[in-house]
Amino acid sequence: MTLPILLFQGGTHGNFLSRCLSVASELEEDFDFYAERQGAHNNATFKKVVIHVHPQNLKDFYHNHSDYKDNNEFFAYINFEVSDLYILYWHVLYAAGDFGVDILNVQDFDNLEKAINHNASHPVFRNSLISQVNIFKNDGISGLREMFKKSLNQTNGLLTLQSLQSEIYSKYSIENIFEFSWFYDQEIFCKQIEKLLIKLGYEYKIDISQHQQEFIDRKLDILQSKKLVELAFNCYTTNTSMDISNFCIYEQAYLDYLIEQHLGYEIENWQEYPTNTQDINPVEAWEGVRYEL
Repeated sequence: MTLPILLFQGGTHGNFLSRCLSVASELEEDFDFYAERQGAHNNATFKKVVIHVHPQNLKDFYHNHSDYKDNNEFFAYINFEVSDLYILYWHVLYAAGDFGVDILNVQDFDNLEKAINHNASHPVFRNSLISQVNIFKNDGISGLREMFKKSLNQTNGLLTLQSLQSEIYSKYSIENIFEFSWFYDQEIFCKQIEKLLIKLGYEYKIDISQHQQEFIDRKLDILQSKKLVELAFNCYTTNTSMDISNFCIYEQAYLDYLIEQHLGYEIENWQEYPTNTQDINPVEAWEGVRYEL
């Protein structure tokens, strides 16, 4: 029997959603989602309500599952917005891509390259990261900040996730959209799980709120980081003093990104980053764009 397909891009939590559907339906007994390993692919053997597949793996999936016959209609897709990318990229590098890189702690290209070069899994993803690093690394810290900032742009990015999403909507028929932001609101998440189960012919029998809470608890650092940078942006726009001397490179990049969206143009990269929001005096980048990805 073929299962409905949940289509999701790397880092958009499809593995977690699939586990929640199986447990909430009581098809699978409740289990520790993180017992085997700490990443997104832990405990992969469980009774599935849906089969979850990455878009880039569909060709191989069809080849190995002839009963699907190049199906172009999918039960659900996890949609994300540009505003989700700050958390999404952190998750891709830290858990979903199995690189184990917490980009909140990356201060130069050395430790980023070590993690990339020591990870042989996901070769397409790995090659994409290497090519991006090679573009920016000669500029040192400024280049790292610029690379992270570009990753938050809807038209660029380390993995061009936004363009892949547009392609998905143009090529495939999607029955249900599950928003990336729903994973971060327990009430909405549980209600949307129940709605999907009803459409699948199941009932919401087991409360999975504790799994959603553990999911959030494991992401507190990046969630708090996002709020902190957005507070700094508000201070910048209101000319209010806020100490940002402890911002990591990724947080600096996000603040620059927000400033660019506010001003409507690309700003010149900082050689030495300001230490207070009142010291931020951005200058429009020469010739508009410095890096083309």
